[in-house]
Amino acid sequence: MAAHSIALLRHDAQALPFIDNAVDIITCMQSLHHFDGVAAVRLLRECARVARLGVIISDLRRSYAAYWGARLLRYTTTSLLSRHDGPLSVLRAYTPAEVSELIRDLGLSARIRARGWRLDVELPGAQQVALGAGAGYESSAATTRDT
Repeated sequence: MAAHSIALLRHDAQALPFIDNAVDIITCMQSLHHFDGVAAVRLLRECARVARLGVIISDLRRSYAAYWGARLLRYTTTSLLSRHDGPLSVLRAYTPAEVSELIRDLGLSARIRARGWRLDVELPGAQQVALGAGAGYESSAATTRDT
């Protein structure tokens, strides 16, 4: 079996140092809520540009249930960071409608699914957009709610 080297790169996610279609899939896990609206649009645009096949985003979903769940969970840990960051992160998170608006600003379609405290988004990559994909992708305004 041939050894593969893995290079770790630390770079601004809003200005990735890759050509278009450089990677197959980009994942963005539990971090979208750290970007305000303008920065989130830049991040999503950059990810869609660099990803050949698509972008998968999984983040917190802002809701009353998620907020109160985070507030209750803070009593189960002694970590001061977790006790403070959990509820704050939920408050900073996006709703499905807000993510839909960000994606609409990009001129893309996406699959958006709200499940419990989670918000999952699938964006087509650069190759998919060039091929007219949106085929199979719902309108950016459409969301699905699974409970």
